[in-house]
Amino acid sequence: MAGQQTQHLDLLEKQLPEGLLVTSSWLIRHGYSRQLLSHYVRTGWLRQPTRGVYQRPRGSLSWQQIVISLQTILKEPLVVGGRTALEIQG
Repeated sequence: MAGQQTQHLDLLEKQLPEGLLVTSSWLIRHGYSRQLLSHYVRTGWLRQPTRGVYQRPRGSLSWQQIVISLQTILKEPLVVGGRTALEIQG
């Protein structure tokens, strides 16, 4: 079991950059059981900012990290628009 946990941690470090978010369903699809996720939260390898969402710990969470997570890891077709986009452009 310990070898499998180490293998899962190595994969997690490669698949999930620090600070970005994934859903529990994404992690389960990638071979992580709910028990293993609970273990990772208890030991500090993962943080759970809200129910069903996980993050490798790294400082405070920003809206940019959420957008990047949705676009790149979860493959959601999301763009920043409206006032925020105009403010970013200057």
